[in-house]
Amino acid sequence: MSVRAHISAIAQALERLDSAPPAERERTRQLMHELLEAHRAGIARLLDALDPDVAQRVCADDEIAAMLMLHGLHRVDLRTRVDEAIGKLAPRLAAQHARVELIAVSDDGRVRVRVEHARKRGTFTGEIEEALTTAAADAAAIEVEEVISVPVKLDRLHREARP
Repeated sequence: MSVRAHISAIAQALERLDSAPPAERERTRQLMHELLEAHRAGIARLLDALDPDVAQRVCADDEIAAMLMLHGLHRVDLRTRVDEAIGKLAPRLAAQHARVELIAVSDDGRVRVRVEHARKRGTFTGEIEEALTTAAADAAAIEVEEVISVPVKLDRLHREARP
């Protein structure tokens, strides 16, 4: 099972925990907190002990990056990871006559991007959200704003411009 699958399973278990009696819910949350903090401290010590080049290669692995994001230990800041993901995504979208740009990364971790295209609404949203979620699983939210641009044929525009 991948790290991301484990994280997803944890999130689902925590959602089910909401229906448990309050005392059980609190004990379980405290246990999870202590377990994650123990892992965080150990992982942080491991990262600190690594040669910087090795640490950079380790952080580049998507599965390890997901674990580091879970613990708030990723060595690359959120904005940079989002910028890099958009940089990788932009050429693929440009080939389909779409343009994606970063609007903002807020202090509370909310990511806002805009995609401009002339296709059906939602055409690129899933692809963008997937790329950004992979790069920035620790983002508080990812919002994709769509701008649908209607292509105008130049010959029609030229005819309309004549008196």
